[in-house]
Amino acid sequence: MSGVLDYIKYKGIVDESCFNYQGNDQIECSKYISECKKVEVLDYCVASNVESIKREIFKNGPVIASIIPYRDFLLYD
Repeated sequence: MSGVLDYIKYKGIVDESCFNYQGNDQIECSKYISECKKVEVLDYCVASNVESIKREIFKNGPVIASIIPYRDFLLYD
């Protein structure tokens, strides 16, 4: 997860509305993405307990969480 956040922090990403999937192998991403405004992560931290996660949401907004998917998750519909 930190690798993804580092990438966004240093290179930025574009919103999906900028480059919707069109199902065409002939379209070059770089041509469209360079025209879009990039979103960046200024900084991030790792919060490991409930209270620090609550505090982070209150102060800075959304958080990212990872889960360990169990086998039955693959059957979720």
